[in-house]
Amino acid sequence: MSSTSASASPAPAASRMTTKTRPFSASELAHEAKREAAPSVERRSWAAIGANCCLLLVGVGGGALLAWWALSFHHSNQQLWMVPVGLVLLGTPIFAWLSVFVSGVGRSLELLWAKPTAPPPPDLDGER
Repeated sequence: MSSTSASASPAPAASRMTTKTRPFSASELAHEAKREAAPSVERRSWAAIGANCCLLLVGVGGGALLAWWALSFHHSNQQLWMVPVGLVLLGTPIFAWLSVFVSGVGRSLELLWAKPTAPPPPDLDGER
């Protein structure tokens, strides 16, 4: 008996809940889209700043390792492992930044060289 009463109760509750929907205007939709996109843009900018700081630290660490080797161990040719490790640490951020820069330049060049598209035909339906 209790299973019958439990299954019957959601139907009247669902029929009582009515929501009134109204059409949104274009400006309201645009404002909502901007408000939802703002945190993602902010998160992306913080992620880019963090990634650049990490790359900068790695590059400075590689340069410092090479400088330490040159000042302390170069004359006696000791600790030679520091040279390739320092070069890798110094060169990796340079290649990473260059690849990001070149990809951005490539996208902007595509936009410059793209053929202009014709504007869409005017809307002849005046009822909308």
